[in-house]
Amino acid sequence: MVSTLLRHRTLILQMARREIVARYRGSVMGVFWSLLNPLLMLVVYTFVFSVVFKARWQTGAQQSHTDFAIILFVGVIVHTLFSEVAGRAPSPSFPTPATSSAWCSRSKSCPPSACCRRSSRPV
Repeated sequence: MVSTLLRHRTLILQMARREIVARYRGSVMGVFWSLLNPLLMLVVYTFVFSVVFKARWQTGAQQSHTDFAIILFVGVIVHTLFSEVAGRAPSPSFPTPATSSAWCSRSKSCPPSACCRRSSRPV
């Protein structure tokens, strides 16, 4: 598996770059927002749950707000990773209907949504 990743690393990097450029095209803050958004969520969640609601992970010992923030941050990262993977998994990775129909004609495991994209374009 590692050798396959190394062999196709230029393709993987090109696809990742294309995805990042397409995702943040037309955005005011661009990639900076993808870093700022989780940090702002972490600050708000830490304040609300550790200061306002006084939630604690440990029952007996006194826990600092930093410990709470670290545990919360790990949970937010895992949740975000899972939601991104689950949200993007059903969608095909084809940018245009032409590439999806070409792939569907050669593949036995074509997702139905990829084949239907060609017919769902406005005329």
